[in-house]
Amino acid sequence: MQMLKIDIRQKRQATLPQELLDKLDLDIGDSLAGYVDLGKIVLVPQKRVALDAFSELQKIIKAHINGQLELVISQAVLTEIVTNSKNKIPAAMPAFEKFFRAAPPEVVLDSKIIDPKIASAVDQKDQKTLASAVGANCQYFITGNIKNFDLAALEEIFELKITTPAETVKLLKL
Repeated sequence: MQMLKIDIRQKRQATLPQELLDKLDLDIGDSLAGYVDLGKIVLVPQKRVALDAFSELQKIIKAHINGQLELVISQAVLTEIVTNSKNKIPAAMPAFEKFFRAAPPEVVLDSKIIDPKIASAVDQKDQKTLASAVGANCQYFITGNIKNFDLAALEEIFELKITTPAETVKLLKL
């Protein structure tokens, strides 16, 4: 591992080397959360996209808490959210913990049986989670990545809208 030198200037500002930004896929508008661990500075990237999605998810969670909608989440997605939040936006963890204590969503297990109609309309890695949503009679399946879904087919067959957090907020006027 190559050590990169970062100089601290007079106003306590530092410029990160482009090589480091490229390796971390950081861009203008992204942030770094930091802490000290055993005398070392640890910086954790916080992608602007992740922060924007978190902002939209907060609106959806607030609507759930206020009884405007009912959230259902698969156990696998819940585990993924907690892991990703800890790694990408650790500042969000207290809000998630508060939410799960105050108004926990219904948690369902990932389906073991995949309807052939789902298998033909969804990437394999998303099939169990989507099958769980269908089994729980959800109206919306909220995901950060809709490109892996045949949106029209799923809406027609299962009356299930596949939406991003931003689309959900707009559709439900949250």
